[in-house]
Amino acid sequence: MHLKGSVVGRLQAEQQKQVQDFQEKVLERAKRAKEQAAREALEAQRLIPKATSLSTSMGTKADTNSCIKKEIHGQNVVIKRSNI
Repeated sequence: MHLKGSVVGRLQAEQQKQVQDFQEKVLERAKRAKEQAAREALEAQRLIPKATSLSTSMGTKADTNSCIKKEIHGQNVVIKRSNI
């Protein structure tokens, strides 16, 4: 019985290690995706000139304080109009 217990313990430890490795990889991929979305949002801000923003040029003060909400690669990104 002792031999079976040690084998089972080793298999459980191996499985736990594999789960931890997988979780770390998933978190790293999510971090990279978030960073990529942030880079793309910054690039988008630089590509939209102020003069072409209708709410900025024609809207009320409340409109100019609103945000642009966009989904990039499954990440929700909020761009403040005051930064455009």
